[in-house]
Amino acid sequence: MSWRKPLHSWFFLQLRQTLRLLRSTYLAVGWLQTPHFGLQSQRHEKSMMPFNPKHEAQYGLKVASRDPASGAVMSSVCRFCSVFGREAREEKDGEPKRKRTTRTQHFITFRTDLYDKHILSAHPGKSESYQRLLTDTDREAFFGVTVPFQDTIHAHFESGSPVLCMMISKSVLEDVIGGLLFHPDDAEGMSKQRALAAFEKMDRGDYRVQIKTAKRFTLLVKMVALGTSFRMAARIVQVVRD
Repeated sequence: MSWRKPLHSWFFLQLRQTLRLLRSTYLAVGWLQTPHFGLQSQRHEKSMMPFNPKHEAQYGLKVASRDPASGAVMSSVCRFCSVFGREAREEKDGEPKRKRTTRTQHFITFRTDLYDKHILSAHPGKSESYQRLLTDTDREAFFGVTVPFQDTIHAHFESGSPVLCMMISKSVLEDVIGGLLFHPDDAEGMSKQRALAAFEKMDRGDYRVQIKTAKRFTLLVKMVALGTSFRMAARIVQVVRD
């Protein structure tokens, strides 16, 4: 009867392993049927969705890159961004108005909810006009501008840049700015007076100036630092602005 004990132990060991396997299978099947798993599966399926060519005209997209071997679309680009740039957001309660940026949106996941989210956030005005067009020909002509906005000089000198407020000592203004940057025999003496009129004299004797076009001012400073004369740099900035 000594053989019964090992057999008894072996039987219960096999039974325990079988029960564990059944329990694991039951839990796995139950988890697959939960909403959590279904949501994850849907997200994975959406992320793997191929590019739909009809979305080019529907959402204003353009194919940016393809797989060299299969020719499948790997990325697309927003044509509203590349042609017109992003629109400045309207000022909300207590929030400053956000200026227009030149960053172009690319998509590597071709989900319509991502398209809608970007367009409503960055191009609400343009997209509204675009959706009124009924034919693909008219929608293609909508983007037929001569030069894309991001390639124009106005993209780098847009309005709405932050205002700079600088304090300048009396000696710097009168001796350096007023004495060195303007020649004493300058026939255009009124230009010096107009330039210095922008500086507001404070009670302590120092001066304050507000610069509303920070980007132009930064460009001017860089050109002077490279050796360009003050007058030439000012004229270059004027030409760029016009």
